[in-house]
Amino acid sequence: MSIDELFDEWRKTYPESSQSEFHKDGIVDEETFANQRARVLFVLAEPNSKNGRYDKYCGEDLRRVFGQVGLGKPVDLNLARWTSVVLDQKQQFFTPSREEAKMALWKVAIMNMKKLAGSGRADGEAISFQACRDRAFIRREVELIRPTIIFTCGKTVCRLFRWVMTKDELGVAAVNDMWQLDSVAVLPVNHPSVRPKQTKAAFKRVVALVKEART
Repeated sequence: MSIDELFDEWRKTYPESSQSEFHKDGIVDEETFANQRARVLFVLAEPNSKNGRYDKYCGEDLRRVFGQVGLGKPVDLNLARWTSVVLDQKQQFFTPSREEAKMALWKVAIMNMKKLAGSGRADGEAISFQACRDRAFIRREVELIRPTIIFTCGKTVCRLFRWVMTKDELGVAAVNDMWQLDSVAVLPVNHPSVRPKQTKAAFKRVVALVKEART
């Protein structure tokens, strides 16, 4: 099964009234991703495409939004920075241009735990409910991406992803702990929309975690 076939099956599990808000995501550019030294997966909470400035992207394929449109948002810029730590071994903070960020994201996969459109303020309860509802699909998406390193972005995602992918059903594991999913390192990092004054600290955390994962 291809990932697009998975998404078609997944979307149909929602009421027709919600299907137009379903976002495909995953590997931004298949060819570029296949040629990287590591298969990087960033796991986020939900798309920000409803009741805000990004309404026109509601229901859009996020692979196109990240890889072809390139919004130049803090999310894009931080993911591009963090990508460079893994794939280019950068350790000094830098600020990519909008175009540079877009090109960097061709190299990775980005998925949301909740596929239906959300707003700029994440609804933890809704995200948790849909992650629980869709946990079998989430597992299948990860299997199709076949990552060799995973970043869980933000405390909600760190907790939920571990719950969905393992038998830690009570969520007793610390959200700041790095762990292994079938020998793949899972690194808990900040959400990429982190406040500007915390951006450098978030970058340093990624550098430290990647270094730890490689030792």
